[in-house]
Amino acid sequence: ASAIFLNDSPSLVKTKINKYAFSGGQVDIDTHRQLGGNTDVDVAYQYLRFLHTDDVELEKLGKVLIVHAITLKARCIEVVSEFVLNFQNARAKINDDVLKQFMRLPAQIREDQLIAEINSLKAQLEH
Repeated sequence: ASAIFLNDSPSLVKTKINKYAFSGGQVDIDTHRQLGGNTDVDVAYQYLRFLHTDDVELEKLGKVLIVHAITLKARCIEVVSEFVLNFQNARAKINDDVLKQFMRLPAQIREDQLIAEINSLKAQLEH
């Protein structure tokens, strides 16, 4: 499969991007140098648009595509791999207790709000 999943290893991310990510480059190097790359259709650039946090670097990478699409793919591999690893590390920290707390949290907040409202109404009635 060409899709990148959140449980993919960095090496699999690299393989998928190198093998399947359509480049916005031209058909040959001379045409590419003359016309440049197209960030609108470059898959690596599109991944970076959504996952990269540095807009200044993203703009520079878009300009790099005009000259060298391989550099753009390499940076995409780094950013996507880091994103996937961060997700996997955060997911690994979730255990049954954390999940139970998370699932109870909205109900607990609502209960606390109701108790506060009831206490407020009681105080108003007592005055």
